[in-house]
Amino acid sequence: MKIKSYQGAGIAMFYNGNNGYEILLGKRSVLKDYGKWSIPGGAKERYDSTFEGAAKREFYEETGVRISDISCCKLDGLTINFPFFKWETYFYITKEKNLSFNPREFSELKWVNIKNLKNYELCFGVKQEVKHFERLLKKTSRIMFGINESFKRTCECPLKH
Repeated sequence: MKIKSYQGAGIAMFYNGNNGYEILLGKRSVLKDYGKWSIPGGAKERYDSTFEGAAKREFYEETGVRISDISCCKLDGLTINFPFFKWETYFYITKEKNLSFNPREFSELKWVNIKNLKNYELCFGVKQEVKHFERLLKKTSRIMFGINESFKRTCECPLKH
């Protein structure tokens, strides 16, 4: 019996709101994980040349919005590896909360404050992705501290310092 491996990728999009960071989550409307909340993402197809390309394609397929059309700043990524399973998450922060979504594989898309995630039934990996994002914020804030304002504007990364 041959075990089929899975490779996938997703985008964790964050918004820096008045009450802290919010993550864009969708409520799955497909059989696998039906009713659970997750970031936009899915399988890496043969024609995807990179995991990040797969993540951007999935983001568009599931939200109707292209990453290239959003004013956002890309942070580091996260890789989850198990035997026969690989998942890569790419982290972005945006200043645009009022995006016009056209959800395709979600029954609902919304911004959820990361402090309130306990109130949601989450898909595998979302908690781990948020914890990694919080570590990235601490690391990025330390790096950005003391760097001149023009660099921050060039990055257009909406971090609070």
